[in-house]
Amino acid sequence: MVLSSFILCVCIIFLKDNNFNYPLSFLEPEIDAAIDEDLIHFPMIIKPRNGYRSVDVHVVHDRSNLNQKISCIKNPIMQEYIGSKETEYTCGVIAFNGDVKKSIVLNRTLKDGNTYTTSLRADFPSVIKVYIESVSAKLDQFGVCNFQLRMDKGVPKIFEINARHSGTTYIRSLYGFNEVEYILELILNKKEIDFDIKEGKVQRYFDEFFVGFEK
Repeated sequence: MVLSSFILCVCIIFLKDNNFNYPLSFLEPEIDAAIDEDLIHFPMIIKPRNGYRSVDVHVVHDRSNLNQKISCIKNPIMQEYIGSKETEYTCGVIAFNGDVKKSIVLNRTLKDGNTYTTSLRADFPSVIKVYIESVSAKLDQFGVCNFQLRMDKGVPKIFEINARHSGTTYIRSLYGFNEVEYILELILNKKEIDFDIKEGKVQRYFDEFFVGFEK
């Protein structure tokens, strides 16, 4: 996530310049004017431009709360609050030089900044796949890319791009989307393999337990 957060501003500029949907975003010097001109409303998201695992990502509901968070977050960026926790998706796309090979869309929930549960159903909005595959093709992507987005009033909006194998790579493989095997077979053996995608749900477990020493 460090890479994706580092290029956050570049990501938003890319989406805007190529007429893709995106969350309205403002840097600290721009935010007062954006609020005064009614370009962005509360609640909004404030987070660092360089970050990981949702650390220091906050929802603020008024100017006082916003100013307090600005004072304690280094290099903050403010974004419109889009969608809801129920409409958040993590998506994977395999593509080579603009040629999209495979994609997958998973609904997700977070715990401590990490993907905690995911689900895959055939009735997810088809507009999501069209959107992420169009963005991928425009990026001239080579390999795999992870897109994180929310549906906002029926419109998908990417808020993060991970230009790498993301932390949900293994989760995607449990649904049958084995991107590592696919890329190795294509590059090393010039062979495109098929995926047997399964609908269902995957849940992560984060547990700690004590193991005593044998006496």
